[in-house]
Amino acid sequence: MAQSEFINQLFCTVSRDTVETDTESWSGTYLRGKHTYLELFPPGGAEGLQEGFSGIGFNTQQDGQLDSVAEKLRGLSAKETFSDLRVRQTESGKIPWFHYLTLNPSEREAFAAWLMEFHQDYLEYKNIKLTPGNCFNRAAYLKTLETSETSLFE
Repeated sequence: MAQSEFINQLFCTVSRDTVETDTESWSGTYLRGKHTYLELFPPGGAEGLQEGFSGIGFNTQQDGQLDSVAEKLRGLSAKETFSDLRVRQTESGKIPWFHYLTLNPSEREAFAAWLMEFHQDYLEYKNIKLTPGNCFNRAAYLKTLETSETSLFE
């Protein structure tokens, strides 16, 4: 899919990247959109994932929304919630990257869902300014990835 002429030239920006955190790393192909992205892993691209596994991640728009969702989930779900902070390894050292919340932390399941909230230190590291309404600015984030907005899916 990532080698498709249509995908690369008309649909979106495609990049391949290896991400390193303080505890693990993964390699994938990223199809970036204006409001979202797809992350595709080759065999062996991410530890613990098996062929056919999938997931969906959501991003909060404002600081503190992750805590609000966590509180609501405690009353709605029989499953335990789990939240943690991802720390990204950069050329400058370790930087708090994002807080995340998930329902099934104990083991990898065939489908996972999580909510992410970027840490202020990471936004400052990437020089990403919040919007006047104090919201996460995805367009500013995409510019740090050198992603053209001219060919992005919604």
